[in-house]
Amino acid sequence: MTYVIQRAESLMGLFFLLTLDGFIRATESARSREWLVMMIVSAVLGMGTKEVMATVPPVVVLYDRTFAAGSFRGVWRERCGWHGALMLSWLPRGWLGMSTGGNRGGTFLLTWASCRDYWVTQVGAAMHYLRLAVWPEPLVFDYGLAPVQTVGAVLSPAAVVLGLLGTTGWALWRRPVGGFLLATFFIILAPTSLVPGTTQMIVEHRMYLPLAAVLALIMGAGVQWGGRAALVVFVGIAVVMGELT
Repeated sequence: MTYVIQRAESLMGLFFLLTLDGFIRATESARSREWLVMMIVSAVLGMGTKEVMATVPPVVVLYDRTFAAGSFRGVWRERCGWHGALMLSWLPRGWLGMSTGGNRGGTFLLTWASCRDYWVTQVGAAMHYLRLAVWPEPLVFDYGLAPVQTVGAVLSPAAVVLGLLGTTGWALWRRPVGGFLLATFFIILAPTSLVPGTTQMIVEHRMYLPLAAVLALIMGAGVQWGGRAALVVFVGIAVVMGELT
């Protein structure tokens, strides 16, 4: 109970999903205005909760391109006003950042040394988060401030991350649904992976929301290949993972 501050991550995730849900329902309902209001209100509340919420407009655009409009041209032609209104939610986020000095209490530091240490560490951190997504043990409350010290420790995870980014680009073109989920994972994780922190380099709560995209991809692929029987398998896996957690 002493780590109450990171309930902000869960609350931001709720507003993020409500924003996406509002957009989805607006595209499928004749009463789109009510759902659009929910989308905008949720986005603004999320922006006031945590900075990662700034990633919701591009994710919604990508969802529209993948599941509704079918192309970016269609997104612009059919719903540019919706997306423009959603992007306006960036304004309160920017105002909050400037009014508090932009550093959220001194947890960010923009110097070359801090950026270098942070970025090389985040390559391995991304792979660590993905490993925990499929085997959540051990879970660590505080990893401390321990940047990567050797080039060798970066090369292997960097190769995997670059391969995943390349796969994401290919999938967005050839397998849009899988590409959407992979891109969503990287987009949501981007702010905390690119902006250097002075006190936290690896933090598991950063995976709360990106985890949804990873699990949707795994379960979607499992059901596609194994049919409804895969759901029974996933229930068993969930029990095991719950015990590990």
